[in-house]
Amino acid sequence: MIPIRAISLLCAGVLSGAGLCACAAQEPHGHISPESTRTVRISASEDDLTQQVLAEMYAQALSLQERDAEVVLVSRQRSHSLESINDASTDFVVACSGDLLAQINPNSAEQVAAEADDSSGVVDPNDDDLIVATYEAAMASLPTHITSTDSSSAQGCTESPADSLPQSIMPVFRKSLFDRNELKLVTDLTKVVTNEELDRTVEKAQKTSAQQAVEAWFGSVSLATNADSQSNSKKNDTNKGIGESPEK
Repeated sequence: MIPIRAISLLCAGVLSGAGLCACAAQEPHGHISPESTRTVRISASEDDLTQQVLAEMYAQALSLQERDAEVVLVSRQRSHSLESINDASTDFVVACSGDLLAQINPNSAEQVAAEADDSSGVVDPNDDDLIVATYEAAMASLPTHITSTDSSSAQGCTESPADSLPQSIMPVFRKSLFDRNELKLVTDLTKVVTNEELDRTVEKAQKTSAQQAVEAWFGSVSLATNADSQSNSKKNDTNKGIGESPEK
């Protein structure tokens, strides 16, 4: 869990400046399900440090919303699988678009790859149209009780057998897991994470731990932008940033 001082710096710095710090005052709930208030269990592969770092990013960001979250280490196979969500052993999986699509709808994965195939028989996983098509096919293939956010520009799942497809990072979770503010926070964090930031944080995690590296990532970025937060505060009041709740 991020220390209180670090949370204050985050809200004053990068997450507010980049819009990731949601409103402190939560909107009143009508019906509150137990699932939307209990600790969020985010699965990560026990031998994939990159996925552990991503899981920590979501867990620590959720703590800003006063939502408890924990990273649960599982086997590599289960870490990318919806099985752990379906059997309720975890709530949240950090997946990748191509790997997820090949897992839950292999026929659709083959079709998407075939449509992107050029005359040379080569599929370029970095093609923008293919990135969008893969993400949309993965979203359309999810069970009705499971959803995701917009995909990230960052790519993962380097050892996926579906390596001809884009592997845009996608957090996958049950629809009833988050309230509106939490969902917006998860969505915005997914958009903000880049491969460069992820690689640097993983490199630090190799020397410390995923938890410590992510705390340092949040803290260092917030300190770097903290000086700008005061001057930008009035602008942020009128121009809603990422992660802030929309006006009623």
